[in-house]
Amino acid sequence: AGPLLRPAGMESGGFHIHGNESSSGKTTSLRVAASVNGGPSYMQTWRNTDNALEPMAVQHCDALLILDELAQVDGKVAGECAYMLANERGKGRGTRNGGAMRPRHSWRLLFLSSGEINLATHMAEGGGKRIRAGQEVRMADIPSNAGAGMGAFECIHGHANPAAFASHLNREVQACHGGPGLVFVEWACAHWGELPRRLRDGVQALTGQWVPQGASGQVQRVAARFALVAIAGELATEAGLTGWDASESEWAARACFDAWLAARGGAGNGEVTAMLRQVRRFLEAHGEGRMTWWHRGGDDHNAKTLHRAGYRRLVNKSGKPVKNDAEHQREYGERMTPADGEEVSTEYFVFAEVFRSEVCQGFDYQAVCRVLLEHWCLIPEAGRSFDCKPRLPGMGNARCYRIAPALFELDL
Repeated sequence: AGPLLRPAGMESGGFHIHGNESSSGKTTSLRVAASVNGGPSYMQTWRNTDNALEPMAVQHCDALLILDELAQVDGKVAGECAYMLANERGKGRGTRNGGAMRPRHSWRLLFLSSGEINLATHMAEGGGKRIRAGQEVRMADIPSNAGAGMGAFECIHGHANPAAFASHLNREVQACHGGPGLVFVEWACAHWGELPRRLRDGVQALTGQWVPQGASGQVQRVAARFALVAIAGELATEAGLTGWDASESEWAARACFDAWLAARGGAGNGEVTAMLRQVRRFLEAHGEGRMTWWHRGGDDHNAKTLHRAGYRRLVNKSGKPVKNDAEHQREYGERMTPADGEEVSTEYFVFAEVFRSEVCQGFDYQAVCRVLLEHWCLIPEAGRSFDCKPRLPGMGNARCYRIAPALFELDL
């Protein structure tokens, strides 16, 4: 698919095959992919600096760049590397004497990666960074487990076990490589006049079939990349280079796209999901230790709340809150569960500064508020856009963000 990016008018991007299981077939898959264009040395590794990746990307322009073992690149720069490869342009650099900038490297390619962990985990573990939706779109994570109990393989073609099949593939790519890629480029050149239309129509048709109704633009972009791979495989079959049955490439690309979509958690906007998960994660982690019970707020015998982030309050099924200890005992008794089996839940009042600096860390807090509001998870005071100013027990009027129990019911 790499040589088809230009006639298709599509942007660069990549795929990352990941899984915790060692010897599951990830690297073997990359070696087979490399054999289309060259020998064993065609496959590279992530063990490079971001500066070293630039000339490597230039060398693989209009082709496929293969990078094994993501863990070998520093987690602090892994996300920037994904951005750089997909954005098709290297760093701007000045000359030694401070004159005009040197020409920047540029390229257009697809890249294929592997590793035991995905990009988000590697960035978090190596540099404490949170992955951006743009990075997830540029390098689509595909779980290596195909679900057939054989690692990355769904069929082992008569071999005794997956290990024997992997050994067979590794032997074959050592002996037979480099032919199909060159012939396919020659075939593409001979059909250059018709390729743009065929690619555009094919990608549009497959994307329309694969993408769920109402999916975000991010999902559309990644689906188009998978669709280009499917079309490329069908064209290679048409050129007599694969021996596959018709629609085999389309079926395989669809399986990988569905695996990516399932691992992603849905077809919505990635930033929206990340915001909702971050707010929920904060309350799950700190709801017990940093949130004072509203009905115990004025009780001097209540356990002290260290590093308080706000208050939490019980509400019944009809939304009626429990505001003080006497009301709590009258309604539910001494225990924190209702006496008659009535359904209760907890809402949270997060202090404004804590919400903006901690809960929304890394995001614009107003954007987080809009997302919460759209999902019925934020309850602003009448006349206010997002926040409220209740009279908190023991504190008086204080600006807060009122998080509804509906946040914990979302399927994220």
